[in-house]
Amino acid sequence: MFDHRLFPSLCFRSCTTWLLLPDTKRQRITGISMVNAVTSLLSLLCKIAMALLIALVALQFLIVIARYLLGTNFIWAQELVTILHACIFMISGGAAFLSDKHVRLDVFHEHLGKRQKRNLDAFGTVFLLLPMMAVIGWYSADYVAESWAIREGSAEVSGLPGRYLVKSLIPLFAFIMMAAGIARTMRFRA
Repeated sequence: MFDHRLFPSLCFRSCTTWLLLPDTKRQRITGISMVNAVTSLLSLLCKIAMALLIALVALQFLIVIARYLLGTNFIWAQELVTILHACIFMISGGAAFLSDKHVRLDVFHEHLGKRQKRNLDAFGTVFLLLPMMAVIGWYSADYVAESWAIREGSAEVSGLPGRYLVKSLIPLFAFIMMAAGIARTMRFRA
């Protein structure tokens, strides 16, 4: 079973190690390769999310056709739409954050210069995003482990099995977002 007590210290150590590196050429090259690796991973996940989005739209269209033209309803199909939506959100959040396409409140941000915006973004990443993702990762570990232990499925009789697989995306989401936040902050430093 996952020891969730180690998660915050592991995350803190890895985050502070990367964010507080001195500016030597060797470490800058290592940082750039780490940013490139995270960017490549998030690009792949974004492509997977796009394919899932096409499947989601097609499935939802078929559900509507089946319900209103054929008068039938499939619980498993409705659950699959919800699962696809969760998967899309969980695996594409990091790519949206890394490419600066995420939702933000521009109360302070719009009135700042380029350097001040970068400093504010770095501050938000280090003191808001990373701790929040560490908390989500920590608290979701037991939740996911319990779900795996009982091989949790749908509450509906004709629903889909394997809900524990979808719940496994929660700590993965936290990791993806932390990696995207660190990579974005390192990209600003370069």
